[in-house]
Amino acid sequence: MPQKIPIITRDYLKDVPLPVYATGRYTVISHETIISFMEQEIVNAGLHIEDREFRAARGGQIATGKYHVKYADDPEIGLMIGFVNSYDKSTRFGCTVGGFNKIYGNSYINCGDQTWVRKHTGAADKEAEQHIQDQIAIASTHYDKIVRHRALFKRIDLNPQLKSSILGYLFFEKELLSVDQANAIIKNIKSQAYRYKAATLWGLYNHITIALKVTHPLEWIKTQSQVHEILLNTYALNLTDKENNDGETLPGQLNAFEQPEAFISDEDKTEIVEGIVNTEISEEEKNALYQEKDEVPLTEQHVTEVTDEKIAELGQECIEKFPETMEKLEDDLTVDPGFNNAPTSFTVDDL
Repeated sequence: MPQKIPIITRDYLKDVPLPVYATGRYTVISHETIISFMEQEIVNAGLHIEDREFRAARGGQIATGKYHVKYADDPEIGLMIGFVNSYDKSTRFGCTVGGFNKIYGNSYINCGDQTWVRKHTGAADKEAEQHIQDQIAIASTHYDKIVRHRALFKRIDLNPQLKSSILGYLFFEKELLSVDQANAIIKNIKSQAYRYKAATLWGLYNHITIALKVTHPLEWIKTQSQVHEILLNTYALNLTDKENNDGETLPGQLNAFEQPEAFISDEDKTEIVEGIVNTEISEEEKNALYQEKDEVPLTEQHVTEVTDEKIAELGQECIEKFPETMEKLEDDLTVDPGFNNAPTSFTVDDL
C-alpha cells in the first residue's frame, strides 16, 4: 500500500532539525526561511494569501508548500505559488508559479521558465530569495498563460480512444501516475465525482491534476509540469502563443485528423537511438517486430508446394513478358544432370 503524504503544519516543518554536513559545501536552506521569505514577498507584491498547504516526507526531510493567492476575478482559476525543498540532498530547492482550481484545489503548473531549481551549495540561500522575488514579480505572465491554455483545452473534444491513449501514455510510458492515482481517475470519471466531464481535454486535465494532489513531494513540481507539457504539446491543437511562435502551430502539435503519438523529448530520442545501436536483436524480438506490423514472421509463414505445373505456368508467363531474355537464357543455360532428381517441394527447414 503506497504511503499517504499528509498535509502538515508550518510548525511541524519549523521543528525539523537542520542537517549538519562535514564537508561544509552544502548550504542548508531551511523550510522556515523559505516560508517566511515567500510569504513576505507575496505581501510586498500587494497580493493576499487565501490558503496555504504544506506536505512533507521522510520525517520532514522533504517538504513542499503551495500558496493560493487572490488574483484577478476568474471564478475558476486562482494564482498559485509553490516550492519544494529538502535537507537530505534528495532534491534541489525549487520554486514555481502557476494556477489552482478554486473549487477542488488542484494545481496547474506549466512546464517552462517559471520553475527554478538551485543546488544547495555556495550562496544558494541568497540566490533562492532572489529567484522567489523574480518569480512573484512576473507571476501575472504565468497566470495568464494558464488561462489561455484552459481556453485551448476546452475546445478539444476527447473520444474514448483518445482518452485511453492519454491516460495510458501518462501511466505506462512516462510513469507519471501511480496505480492508485490511475484507478482514482478512472473511478472518478465513471462516478462523476467532480463537476468536470472527461469529454474535453480540460475536463480530463482536471481529473488528472486532482489525482496528482497526493504526489510525493519529491516529484510534485516535476510531475505536474510534465503532465501539463505533454497535454499541451502532444494533444493540444491550434495553440497560438505569440511569446513562442507569433501565432504558428507549435512543434509537436497535430492537426485535427491525426492520431496523437507519444511526445518524445530530445533526451528520450537520444536514449532510444543509443539503445538501438548498442543492442543485439534476438530472433524472438525480430518476430515480435513483424507481429507489431501485422506481418507473419518467416518461421510461421505457410509454405507453398512447388509443383511441375506451377513451374510451367510461371515459365510461360516469363516467356510472354520477356521473350528476348528468355531466348538468351535458354541458349546459355546448362542443365545439371542431377536436376531431374531435385525435390519438387521444399519447406523452411530445407533452407
